[in-house]
Amino acid sequence: MKPSSLLREPPLWRLLLPGVAAVVLAAALGLYHVYHVRLDHAADVRRVLDQGTSGTTAVRVWGAGMRMSTGFCPCAPVARPERVLYETTDRGEIADLVSRFEPRRYWNLEAPTENCSDLTIDFLRENALLFSVHLKGQDLRSTKGRIPITPDSVARIEQWLAQRQVREQLLGATK
Repeated sequence: MKPSSLLREPPLWRLLLPGVAAVVLAAALGLYHVYHVRLDHAADVRRVLDQGTSGTTAVRVWGAGMRMSTGFCPCAPVARPERVLYETTDRGEIADLVSRFEPRRYWNLEAPTENCSDLTIDFLRENALLFSVHLKGQDLRSTKGRIPITPDSVARIEQWLAQRQVREQLLGATK
């Protein structure tokens, strides 16, 4: 063997291969992690919903801003005083409403607005508040933090409200 052949540079692909392999491996691990974090996040949200609504004996739908420790947020565009627009103790209706909340695996990237919407749903056990959800787009505000739900879930909740003419009552209360 000639000494000059031992000093030759290796082909370019041999130099780039370890770096390219590391990037591909890191991307694959990152995608795997993101996918499983999303699944875990949806499961966590489902647990919050299940814990918050478990044992519910009544549901009240308020024409009100989100529930705060001092009452309802005053920025909601609703008539004062806030009022109950619909109430039920029927277990079938309650189960139907709860089943319409489907967690989303991800958060929206848009910035949340700082003002309230006009409907809040309380889940009660013997008149004690278990859980409260303020309907505001796909990232609902609740007494347990933000609850990301799917667009289909928003539509199904609105359908449940429409079947009970809640929005019509809200419009009548503001006139």
